[in-house]
Amino acid sequence: MKKIKHIQSILKHAFYPNHDTIYKSFSWWVKNRVIDHDEHDLLMSVMSFSQLQVRDVMVPRQQMITLVEDEPLSQLHEAVIRNHHSRYPIWDKKKEKIVGIVLAKDMISYPNKVSTDLMSSIMRNPSFVPESQRLDTLLRRFKSTHNHMAIVIDEFGGVSGLITIEDVLEQIVGDIEDEHDVAPSEPFHVIDGRIQVQGSVTLSEFNDYFSAELDEAYFDTIAGFVAQRFGYIPKIGDSITIEDFTFKVVLSDKKKIILMEVEVTH
Repeated sequence: MKKIKHIQSILKHAFYPNHDTIYKSFSWWVKNRVIDHDEHDLLMSVMSFSQLQVRDVMVPRQQMITLVEDEPLSQLHEAVIRNHHSRYPIWDKKKEKIVGIVLAKDMISYPNKVSTDLMSSIMRNPSFVPESQRLDTLLRRFKSTHNHMAIVIDEFGGVSGLITIEDVLEQIVGDIEDEHDVAPSEPFHVIDGRIQVQGSVTLSEFNDYFSAELDEAYFDTIAGFVAQRFGYIPKIGDSITIEDFTFKVVLSDKKKIILMEVEVTH
């Protein structure tokens, strides 16, 4: 907050005719210690933020974790335990359109509900935004409506993804980690006989550990190699067999695979 107030005080007394002049000024400020490098990065993020659209940062439809309106509330409980998300989009019975949003906290807000009650009994109306909406406009909308999630629709009205207020804010301040985010640990870890591998492990390290010969020509990390075989960034629980290994995604976000469980199949 101090950094933001410092930047605001500088910009308040400055006039800049165009973006090029602003960027040059930022560099001059760092060089002359008017601002530090963190403040410079924050300024650059703010400048690029106004140029971004929803489609640039949304979570694609294939990576959305969703529920269905006629599923029992026990499914919400299981989803929260498994994924640690606070909000879940709700499909209609035919899974053709999003008809609601459920909040994890509603399991507490409705104590008289039982696990066999349907998801539709507590879902809220969803908010929709077009792919082309600018992020600064969406941020003002989130603030005015007090919504933290919106369903993204394409030009034909179909669901193309979702976006949260966290996705938007991260474009300014960088990744926001919460208590459920898992910090990287050792590259290889054995749990109950299962081998977990960090996505950041290089293909060379993977090949050395497993005495394997996966192609190292096009990718640096095992996460990049596996994601390419999927053809998209897989979600938690997705699995794929490549040569002599089955890879199951243990942890991922919208940008990358973070942790995998590897089983040797030969």
